[in-house]
Amino acid sequence: MRKELRNTITAYLLFIYGITLLPLFLISFKSEAYGVNLYLVFAFAFMAALTDSMLFYNSKINMRYFSRVFIFWGLLTLVDFFIWLFICNGTFILRE
Repeated sequence: MRKELRNTITAYLLFIYGITLLPLFLISFKSEAYGVNLYLVFAFAFMAALTDSMLFYNSKINMRYFSRVFIFWGLLTLVDFFIWLFICNGTFILRE
């Protein structure tokens, strides 16, 4: 597989992961995100996922592929985690 195709597929997968992680938090755990606040939360998650995937695709870092994937995946996870904690006032108590 060519490097360009591999980076493209990975960037798309990072984007999909980024936009689905926060809704999974909202479905699974209790939070205080209701109404109009959800639009802000989804907008931040979308922008973070788009930025992360674009940076991954366009970065010309001389680094091994798996290390770079792990760094960008961790960055995206941390951003979604902080959105969850600070904007949604999220908890890790399961919904009933």
